[in-house]
Amino acid sequence: MKVAVQNTFIIDVNLKKAGLAGEPIITQNDAVTFVLRVKDGAQSFSLADITRATLVSRRNDNLTVIKDGVINADEITFDIGTTEMEKVGRVYATAQLYGVNGRVSSAQFSYSVTKDPAGSDYVPSTNEQTLIETVLSEGPAIIEGARLLEQRQTDLETSVHQQLAEKEVQILELETQLVDMTQNVKAIVVLTQVEYDLLGVEKDTNNTLYLIRG
Repeated sequence: MKVAVQNTFIIDVNLKKAGLAGEPIITQNDAVTFVLRVKDGAQSFSLADITRATLVSRRNDNLTVIKDGVINADEITFDIGTTEMEKVGRVYATAQLYGVNGRVSSAQFSYSVTKDPAGSDYVPSTNEQTLIETVLSEGPAIIEGARLLEQRQTDLETSVHQQLAEKEVQILELETQLVDMTQNVKAIVVLTQVEYDLLGVEKDTNNTLYLIRG
């Protein structure tokens, strides 16, 4: 099994004092890890109540990069990406520590970035390379899934519209049949009255039929 090779810097930062005894010097596109050990004056600072740690790096072009760290016992590990190293020069960094109620404290230091001697071509860091590979491998499937979902929604809307149109036609047919039935009933009633008149039949108030003989 291959083990990733990292250029690891052990950095002692102090909450009471900015700066370091020796400034880390890193090279563009190297695999760099900062391991921070925090002190409060002369005493070690406990990370037991720290829930999150970030490293804020301000490059010499004033672009600020924020990176989350991993807290392990009394150390905080930060993997430095190509964005932090993109510009050559001094980078001013601030380690920020957070508890459940918000930011607890900060420690400042600096590090320097030197030019990649192999050239200026952009080489993605490990994290960035993983993201690029993920987009290239899974992007087409995600796009196709979105297209199929949109097509399914369109088909569903079309089906609903068709069903509504068919129901409207059925209602119109029923209304037409009802009108025809009403007209037929009226015709029967008129015809029956004519027959009564021809036969000399009358109805009293109780609708009883009487034959009147002349």
